[in-house]
Parts: sequence; C-alpha cells; structure tokens
Amino acid sequence: MRTQCSQMYRMYSLRFKLLVLGVFLGVQIHSIFYVSRQVLV
Repeated sequence: MRTQCSQMYRMYSLRFKLLVLGVFLGVQIHSIFYVSRQVLV
C-alpha cells in the first residue's frame, strides 16, 4: 500500500512540475511577444 501511495505521489508531483513549467514558459513567451510588439510599434 505504501509503495502505491509513493508512486501516486511521484506521478502527481511530476504532473505538478510540468504544469508549473508550462505556465512559466507561457508567461515568458507572452512577455517576449508583448515586448517585441511594443518595440516594433
């Protein structure tokens, strides 16, 4: 039972890390697009 719990926790932590990474990259890309648009205009 304990091993199953740890496996589940590991899977959820990995998913959470991917989610955070995706949000971070999205913000970075959005800010880059915003800055480039401001510079071009």
